[in-house]
Amino acid sequence: DPGSRTLFVGATEAVLAIDTDRDEIKRVVRMDALTATMGLNDLTIDNPVGLTFHPVENRLYLAHLDGSFVSVYDLAGDRFLPQLIPVKGYFPAWVMANDNVSKIWVANARSDSLSVIDTKTRTVEKVIDIHACHPFPGRVDFAAGGQTSQTVKLSGLKTTGACTFSTPAAWLSATPVGDATPQTFNVSVDPSV
Repeated sequence: DPGSRTLFVGATEAVLAIDTDRDEIKRVVRMDALTATMGLNDLTIDNPVGLTFHPVENRLYLAHLDGSFVSVYDLAGDRFLPQLIPVKGYFPAWVMANDNVSKIWVANARSDSLSVIDTKTRTVEKVIDIHACHPFPGRVDFAAGGQTSQTVKLSGLKTTGACTFSTPAAWLSATPVGDATPQTFNVSVDPSV
């Protein structure tokens, strides 16, 4: 929060509010306060790994890695709001907001998706599949003096988008083979480079 010069940091069982002028912790938001607010006394809610600050609302939006949801903490009221926002994905990790914080994007690491949250309604308005070219085969092997090209098929695609391939290595290249589904690439090495 540039206004109060506060840095919010997610820790395993708490969020720390750090005074950036004095480099001191000025507030600790404990996650057990969330379980009490939600009436979840037997559930431990940890790992607020992604967070963003909404300056107009004076609220923190926290993505919980272990819970597949976003919680909202009201800094002025020093309390969690009694509503969790399910992200419709697994292992939410990173949180980004647009300039006016009317939308928040939550990257769901295990489901290769982005949940788009409307901060006015505090609901997910859309889920974007970002798993366009994943998973690529774990390895492609070329033996010295052997073949210099292989055909590789991408597996597990759940998108209609086209996949691309890029590498900083001048000796390695890949070109798509038509419009095959699953997508297929010719992968080649140039041993002269």
